[in-house]
Amino acid sequence: MAIGIGLDSFSYHRFFGNLGPKDQPTSIRWTTSDFLERAVELDVDAVSLQTAFMPKLDPHVIQSLKENLAAMGMEAVLAWGHPTGLEGGTSPEKSEDLLRTLRAAGELGCRLVRFVAGDLFYHKIPVLERTERLMPILHKVALTAEKIGLPLAIENHGDLSMKDLVSMVEGVRTDNLGICFDAMNAVRVGDDLMEAAALAAPHIRMVHVRDFLPFSAQPAGVEDFWPSAPLGHGRLDLEGFIGFLESYGYEGHLFVEMAYMHPAYPDEDAAVAESIAYLRQRLAKGKASGRMERLP
Repeated sequence: MAIGIGLDSFSYHRFFGNLGPKDQPTSIRWTTSDFLERAVELDVDAVSLQTAFMPKLDPHVIQSLKENLAAMGMEAVLAWGHPTGLEGGTSPEKSEDLLRTLRAAGELGCRLVRFVAGDLFYHKIPVLERTERLMPILHKVALTAEKIGLPLAIENHGDLSMKDLVSMVEGVRTDNLGICFDAMNAVRVGDDLMEAAALAAPHIRMVHVRDFLPFSAQPAGVEDFWPSAPLGHGRLDLEGFIGFLESYGYEGHLFVEMAYMHPAYPDEDAAVAESIAYLRQRLAKGKASGRMERLP
């Protein structure tokens, strides 16, 4: 199975009425159906649907969405937890909401549920304190998903180093809990991108890709503004990162996920289209290289 190209609905968060601290308002308003139509136009292989931008997943919504996805031939991931996820293990209400989302994902026939334990503002809380609160929750979530037959991917969401996230995942000791590897978030918390990828590799179920274009040469802090740019226009070593995934044998999707755009690239839809074209060209190059290497 080759690496596929996916699109995360967070790329269009402004269109869903979600504005970041430096976002400009827009009159555009989308529904999940609008996003899916755009994903079909862009000819991606899979979509990641942020539950924060969706209506309540009641039986009618689930059935309608399931039919739409089947008609489009589109694989879907449910992405739960924007913006603060499990809030470092401090919110029983959030834990219960995640469990409800797992059941909805099972009914939808999703291939994966991605979730987050916190966000960048939880990074300053001692990791041991968060780990002690989160581990019982992760055990329960993984067990519930296992009964449904549903794989999970917990994301490095600006809250955890890759070393700490891998330690948590391995501590749960279940085959259905893996990692959603966000390339920019790895760098955001001070990880070396390639070292973090190597550490996470056995557990990676899903990948988020966007590029990062800083305002200055000074390194940004975890809680600073990290502007997104189309793939290939920023500072991340995406060539090396994708090459590592290919060499390791990763067989999932690379999900384009634009976040809060750099002022030089204010049009998120154009950035998404350019990023998908970048991935398509890069993955084709990798396939050609692989064929050459296998020639006698």
